Amino acid sequence: MKIDNINISRYGARQKSCSIQPSEIINESEKINGSVSPVFFRSEVGIKTLKIELLFQAKRSEEIEKNISDCTALLLEPRVIKIDYQNFLYTVILTKVDSTNEVKSGAASIVTYNFIGYACGTRKKLDFNQALKAEWKIKGNIPTSAVVTITPTLSIQSATLTGFSDDPITIRNLKKDQAVILDGEAGTVTEAGQNKFKDVDLWAFPRLRPGMQTVTCDVESLRIHVEYNPRYL
Repeated sequence: MKIDNINISRYGARQKSCSIQPSEIINESEKINGSVSPVFFRSEVGIKTLKIELLFQAKRSEEIEKNISDCTALLLEPRVIKIDYQNFLYTVILTKVDSTNEVKSGAASIVTYNFIGYACGTRKKLDFNQALKAEWKIKGNIPTSAVVTITPTLSIQSATLTGFSDDPITIRNLKKDQAVILDGEAGTVTEAGQNKFKDVDLWAFPRLRPGMQTVTCDVESLRIHVEYNPRYL
């Protein structure tokens, strides 16, 4: 198992077991009084729950305690984990920790980590350079957030993009060779590391739907780079 590409063997640990529950499905369909048929709404996808047991081993109990502490501290922030024998990656946050001491030869401890999160594929990158339209095949089976980097080849008063949300996204005051990043994962808009939200009109941050997706731009003088992780139910 890996945590942000760090193998847990660094902490004297190995994966002992793993249980992954399906994503929560949220639906607010209802039967209205006086109506013959119920009103159905599209289901929304919630989050998965994961329970992973790790076995920590070392010659001394003090070393195990330190390794458990270091590994757990790493999981206090959102992380991407790669579980043994699983194809997907999982973006997770830790919700609970339990431990059981086992002493056979040397010292050992089993720690149970509980997470909430979602399944995704490896990072995908797309480019849309100085064109008015592009078509991409987006992997995954549910919508996913996207990070869109826009670099103008000329200073431009404004540019409008479609295909990254239900409504157009307009960016104003674009400077030559100065990248503007619309980060749908972090929920930020920046230029040279500074907040540029005041120069952007959007109702939602960039996202991509699985399958064929068409994106457009009303000016050609832009280099557009897109990154996303395919999302899976």
